[in-house]
Amino acid sequence: FEVNENIRITSDAIRQSLYEGTTITLGGACPYNTVQIQNGTGSVSYRIINGGLEKTVNANPAQRITSTRVNAESSDGSSCVFTRIVNPAPARHSLQIRMKIRYNDGGKPELRYEDIIQTSISLR
Repeated sequence: FEVNENIRITSDAIRQSLYEGTTITLGGACPYNTVQIQNGTGSVSYRIINGGLEKTVNANPAQRITSTRVNAESSDGSSCVFTRIVNPAPARHSLQIRMKIRYNDGGKPELRYEDIIQTSISLR
């Protein structure tokens, strides 16, 4: 449940930012690159740091949006978490997300559980 709930929360937050966004900018190095989404009132950034997905709105302090009970990482350990897809006009640009959410099992193999989110979301 914890893994699936964090996948839902993560994808919903990024989707909402993209629906309100006008441009997508990528930064950092793969696999843990960052995405910045510009909107009419500023920007929203997402990045993975210390196993958690963080959201930063404008210049405010970053907030972890994944639970401390899970770790977020690149889906295969080497691919970029975020990829900008440039679509030909009149289509809007899209963001591809490839992220693995893994339960913090505390070294107990019987508690191991992970799932991958791989999706593309377009600006509106």
